Amino acid sequence: MTEQKLISLPLRIHGAVVWILLGLVVIAGVLGTAATIHADLPDWYMHLGMWGVLGIYVLLYLNSFYGRRRLRQWFNLVVFVGVSLYWIHVLKALVPAQTMAVQGEIVERAALPVLWAPIALLVAADLLLIAHTVAIGRWRWESDPDPSREPATVEPKDPADD
Repeated sequence: MTEQKLISLPLRIHGAVVWILLGLVVIAGVLGTAATIHADLPDWYMHLGMWGVLGIYVLLYLNSFYGRRRLRQWFNLVVFVGVSLYWIHVLKALVPAQTMAVQGEIVERAALPVLWAPIALLVAADLLLIAHTVAIGRWRWESDPDPSREPATVEPKDPADD
């Protein structure tokens, strides 16, 4: 009984990490998009699209992880981290008050300090995804109790059996 609990510990940790990762990206996306809509930014739909892209790359990463495609997993990790670092740079630039043109008029937009929350959540998601790739995901597969996941060996057919 104790051995079964030890085997299921990596699976529980892996499951928690996956759900936390998905939650971080979704909450950051909702906060970031809501902040841009509330601030009346004319291109709020671009923010929604970027958060959608980040969410898709998390799902692609998880798909490649569960399919045990290591090269695709690393590729999706690099793309996600690269895109999220770019998005962090864009969000940081939107935090201070700015003068902007809206429908042909020059207006002063107030500061958006609420964008620090999506930035922090995105940094946490990056770190969690890197930790998952380097350690947690590997630990999960090493302790996988399901023997059906092992590739089956097929013995060559003997022509004399026909």
